[in-house]
Amino acid sequence: MAGKTGTASKIVNGRYSPSEYHASFVGFVPSRRPAFTILVVIDSPHAGQHYGGTVAAPIFQRIADAALRHTGVAPTINPLAPVLVQAAHAAGSPSEYVRTSSAAGPAQISVLAGPPTVPDVRGLGARDAARRLARLGLVPRLTGDGMVIDQDPVPGAALEPGRPCRLWLDRVVPAPAPLLPPQ
Repeated sequence: MAGKTGTASKIVNGRYSPSEYHASFVGFVPSRRPAFTILVVIDSPHAGQHYGGTVAAPIFQRIADAALRHTGVAPTINPLAPVLVQAAHAAGSPSEYVRTSSAAGPAQISVLAGPPTVPDVRGLGARDAARRLARLGLVPRLTGDGMVIDQDPVPGAALEPGRPCRLWLDRVVPAPAPLLPPQ
């Protein structure tokens, strides 16, 4: 990103006010080949600070991050290495993934093609999970609301187009298992 902060005293009764301000931040993202220009202006900030860098810049960052994620714009500085996928066909074998990478080059994933399987949609929102399953020809059946906490058929089961796939949803996602200390 690239941008500029701004802090300006407001004019009250024809004079600059010593206690009323406009805090601003204007910028564009990404800095190379910009996709968005965003202007954030806070009229009379009351959070104890009144500078554009401390009041408006964090709001700019949240808006920019969400906009870039939503549109799928990748970072232009220090981007992640691309992932190359190579299919190797082995008749009748289940899908296997072999990942290799080096510091100098992109990550490579070899896929041994086998029969298609049901994806793991646990942790996804209801809409994203239903879309993903529908694209594969499954019929999503939802119970509850929120995030997917369980599914039937289980991830990795043989994919049978037209088959119902039951998803149980809950607003409270179970906490991840604690990490064990190294031994």
